[in-house]
Parts: sequence; structure tokens; C-alpha cells
Amino acid sequence: MAIQGYPSTVSALPGARVDFHLSSDSPGAHTLTIERVGEERALYTATGVVVGNHPLPADLSGNHAWPPVALSPGFRVPGSWASGLYLVRVHGEAVFDFVVRAREPGSTSRVLLCIDHITPQTYLYDTVGGAGMYANPRATRVSFDRPLAPISTTSKFSRLIPWLRDNGYAVEYASTVDLHAGTHLLEPYECLLIGPHVEYWSRQMRDAVEGFIARGGNLISLSGNTAYRQVRFAGSRTLICYKNARADPHTELSETTVAFAQPPVHRPPNTMLGVGWNYGAWGGGAQAYAVHYPGHWVFAGLSSPMPAFMTYETDAAPFVMEEEGYPRVTTTEGNPLSTTVLASAEMHDWAKPGLATMTLTVRHGAVFSASSTDWIEHLNQPAIATITRNVLNRLRTRLPFGWDEVGHANNVTAMMTWENKLYVSDTANDLWSRHPVLADAPWRCIGHAIEVTAMAADRGAFYAVSRGNILWWRWPRDSEQDWSSIGSGAPNGTRALCASGGTLYAVASDGKLYSRPATRTASHDWQLVARGRLPATAAITALTSYNGVLYAATSTNRLLRTSFDFVEESLHWVDIHACTGARGLAVVGGMLFMAGRDNRLRWLDLHHRDMDAQSGA
Repeated sequence: MAIQGYPSTVSALPGARVDFHLSSDSPGAHTLTIERVGEERALYTATGVVVGNHPLPADLSGNHAWPPVALSPGFRVPGSWASGLYLVRVHGEAVFDFVVRAREPGSTSRVLLCIDHITPQTYLYDTVGGAGMYANPRATRVSFDRPLAPISTTSKFSRLIPWLRDNGYAVEYASTVDLHAGTHLLEPYECLLIGPHVEYWSRQMRDAVEGFIARGGNLISLSGNTAYRQVRFAGSRTLICYKNARADPHTELSETTVAFAQPPVHRPPNTMLGVGWNYGAWGGGAQAYAVHYPGHWVFAGLSSPMPAFMTYETDAAPFVMEEEGYPRVTTTEGNPLSTTVLASAEMHDWAKPGLATMTLTVRHGAVFSASSTDWIEHLNQPAIATITRNVLNRLRTRLPFGWDEVGHANNVTAMMTWENKLYVSDTANDLWSRHPVLADAPWRCIGHAIEVTAMAADRGAFYAVSRGNILWWRWPRDSEQDWSSIGSGAPNGTRALCASGGTLYAVASDGKLYSRPATRTASHDWQLVARGRLPATAAITALTSYNGVLYAATSTNRLLRTSFDFVEESLHWVDIHACTGARGLAVVGGMLFMAGRDNRLRWLDLHHRDMDAQSGA
């Protein structure tokens, strides 16, 4: 006996009605049960359910939906049912499933597991009597009003949901269709969990998730080939995707149904996830990840090697390996510089050659990308289970606003940044550089440092103040260069130095702020900033700038900023956070780095939501 069907909605609240559309090649009275996936017991049983025989049409697509009438009087979700994925069986045979959302969102968990009901519809081939978006001919419209195998019976979800239960992780549920339709769906949550192959997204889904991350929410993607293509909805039950901009008649360019990275959308998934399928791979022999930062918290407690488990589709961030042996993400696909390539694999012999990168991106909220469609299926592997627990334990709640340690600070005496790279002078009178990866990476010695006490870089030059309050410059190259004297530092001695917008700023020994043009000559004098209206702050020990705002560390262990977005209009310093033992400050891509007296390098997210309130009041 064959039973086929679909629910009238993929997601419902307790108390809502869900109509069941069913067809059987053995029409008559049947027994129907409903169970919550992960509990394996019937919560609802109905006997004598009359099911007719409704043959599938030859063309079952978005233009010719399967029309069997719903069973009467329909099913109403009990008000007591917990949020979850619910499976409908007829005579024990799994037919379809649907999500029950939480009556009070966020009341039982701040983690939302989003079940993807969109991507499976696009992969539905003519084996069920209709075209999919991969068939020949390829459909451009597909309907939810047709049979679809239960998502919960796939090897991936049948493993994930019990694994979450057995490891003590409570989650609430929604569908990706809810993510498309609900502008406020994510507000009660602190973490969004997706997987294993969430490929097709609407513009509304991208907007919702990116807004969630921008407000400090975390995303855990146990998925590969993620957010690769854009779809549109026609109503609530039909998907549209042309996969070609010229074929798509839609006039709103931002909703053109192409790969997100392609014109006219120009929205690569890397900007949201830190990874994308352009650099990913498809179809090959099993591959394992090589771990790059074994001391990172993601790998805490890892006692076994990563298994060779990736065989289908992967995502990746473009990166290069530095001479010192650590990976550094590039911005080729729009990657934030705050993306850390934790592990990687190369699939040069796959059907689509490419890479896989396990990444962590922190910008407002944090995004962990497992970057493999096979990840969830291998949760029984100790290494994969350990990493997943570490990520859930850290990211199921919002990241606190504060300093996070990333490595050693190389005995810093001063610090600066130039072209997205960190530079420090040390107590041995050497100059060093490294990229701003958020992990413990080695430094490279690039020359001598003339007893530097403060440093800055701007307009194609490194500037430094040495003992004796002498101002110097040199070419900004990662090699030995001579320093040239260009006069004196700030009047009465220089405590801190930075550059912003072609201007050098210096805090003098009496705490007053001075400026002069960032030029390689001694022909300019230092001038008081804001005509001296900015109060002197003698406790300042380090200085940096970001988007026209100066940030300062003090000997009293505080982090300050100028009060307006234009330094010369600032009338006071604003105390914004603790900053213990700073010897140097530098900003790269919204990441504020601090080198401490304890020889540790830390960073603070200037994009964090708690920074938003720190303005020029």
C-alpha cells in the first residue's frame, strides 16, 4: 500500500488547524498517528480515517498542483503540544511532517532550530509525478501542494534531533517558510541553528538573519551549500526560481532569482556566513578537516582526529596560508576580516573542485559555519560531536560585550595598524607584524624599532616617537627599513600616538591632545585639538582611531573615546569600557586590538550592540 500527501501548512502554532491532503492506492478507512520527532510515540491517533485514491497528474509542478481535498474536519494542534517537528504516519508509514512553533516564543529555549522546507521542494524530481528545479525540463515554479517525503526521516534530521535531546540541548522549532514570512520571528531568540543543506533562501530570509546577527544574535550553520541561490514566493505555497537573470521577468532587481553572489543581486553568502559555495566543492571521495588552531575554544577537549566525512557539498572562505603557517581570510568574496579559518580541506579531485573551511565570524553576533552538508549525519563521530557541543555551549547565548583573548602580544611597547595588519614594537627594539586573525598566530620580525614608545601609520608611512620625544618615519614595508627623523613629538613629551584622516594625533605628557599633518617632513608644528577645549587626560597611555573617532586606554584601566564623530568638535572623553593594562591599541575592520602588560593580545568588537549606545552624548 502506498500513501502520499502533504499538510496545508508546514508550520503552525498550538491551537491552529492543519489540513491533511492524502491519497492511497488502497482507498478506504485508515489509522493515522502523529508523533513528535525524537520521542517515537504517538501523541495522537485517529482510526477510520477515510482516504481516497487521487492519481498524480503527469505535470505536478507550480502550474499544476496536486488537488486532493483535505480530510474533513481537519486537525487542530492541541494547545499543550510543545514546539517540535511532528511526523504524520498512516498505518505506520511515514507520510509527511510539519513544525509546531512555540506558543510563547523563547519561553522554553533561546535556541531556534529552523527546519528547511524550501530546499527539499526545489530538489523534488519527477519521481513523484512532477518537475523539480533540477529536472529536464527544469521547472521555474514549484508548489508545496504536492507530496514530499518527510524531512524528519532523512538520516541527517533523524540523527540531529535525538542528538540534541540526548545532549541536553532544548530548542524551539520553526520552518524556513516562517523565516521568510515572519519579520519578528527571531526577536525572542539568542541563537539560530540551521542545517544540513539550506541552499535556497528568499531576500526576506537573508534580511531577517542578517538583522538578527546585527543585533547580536548568533548563527550556527551545520550546513553546506548554504544560502547559495535566491528564490521568491508567489503567495505562501509556490516557489519561483529561474537561476538566470535574463530569464527572470521580475522587475525588482534585489529579488532576481540567481545565485546570491551573481548580478544583479551582488550579495555573496560570505558576507553573512563567512563562507560560500563559490569556493566550495561538490561530489568526491571522503575528506577530513585539517585543524589550524588546536588551542581555539572550538576544539577544546578534542581527543580524536577529525574523520574523513565530507563527500557531498561544502562551503569555503577564500584564504591564503601565511609563511608562518597560519590561514588568513581574504576579502575576495566579501568576507569580513573577523572570519577565522579554524580548519580546512582541499578537494581538488572532486566533480566541482574546491575547498571546505570551518569558520567562525564575529561581527555583532557570531556565526559558526561547519560548511558541510555531511556534518549532521556524522554526529556520532567523537570529534564532530565535541566541536558541536563546544559551539552550542558558547553560542546558544549572546556573546558578552568584553575583551576576548586571541594570543600572545610579543612584549609590546607600542602598537598600530596599516592596511589591515597589526604592527608592534617590542622591548628588544624590534618591529613585528601579523594579520588580525582572531586566534593565536605567530608574529613576523620586519626590522628594528628605534626604542619606540608610540606608533601610528597613515598616508603610506609608519610614524613613531622614540625616547627623547623624537618623531620618525619609515616606509611601510615588511622588511628592514631605515627610520628618518622629522622633528619632535608632542610638546613636553608624547604618551600616545595615532593617525586618522591624514592627521597625526598625540597625547602629550600633560594629557593634552595635539595634532599635525601626517607628512614625512619636519615643516609642521603640533597644534592643540579643539582649541584646547578637550580636557587634558594625563592617564592616557595608548591611542588609536576608527571612522574618525579616537579611542584611548588609560593607566586607570579604562577605555575612552572622543565624544563626537569629528575629533575637533569633541568636548570630552567618554568612558565606554574597562581596558586593563594596555600598552597598545589598534583597530582593523571594526576589531579593536589591545596589547597588554601581561603579554596577551585581546580584542573588542566595535560592532557589538552594546557599543551602539556609546556616542557623543
